[in-house]
Amino acid sequence: MALYFGHSGSVTPIQAVLGLFRDDETLLSSNYRQLKERQFRTSIIGPFATNVALVLYQCEPGQQSSHPNWPQQLETSMVQVLINEHVVPFPFTQKWAASMGDFEANYDPFLNNCNFEQYCSYDPAPDNSGYGSKAGLHLIALTCFVISLVY
Repeated sequence: MALYFGHSGSVTPIQAVLGLFRDDETLLSSNYRQLKERQFRTSIIGPFATNVALVLYQCEPGQQSSHPNWPQQLETSMVQVLINEHVVPFPFTQKWAASMGDFEANYDPFLNNCNFEQYCSYDPAPDNSGYGSKAGLHLIALTCFVISLVY
């Protein structure tokens, strides 16, 4: 078991990187009322005590799943994502679990192109303000770290 803690503001970017809660239409001031029931609602998906869990299952090779929201054919390693203790389907499969191979293939840019040294050794702007940039880079590094926990 591994427990990692952060602020609720660092969880929303992780959800975005995972591709969760994506809407087909971009939220604008002109369509706000029409998109009242959109998926990406931070008050629902990112409350103060929000949490993300990536669960790794070790399955018997060739085992079949009888659950309609799981892939029928199970791989040796299966991954599942939970947001606030609720299972959320992966956007690339719409199933509640994905094989480790599918997970790696879909999140490859974050798994293999995350340069922790670059992101974590950021020098502030010449005026020493560093406003926004440093925090943004730390969120990128945190996101890479969380995804790499399953990898």
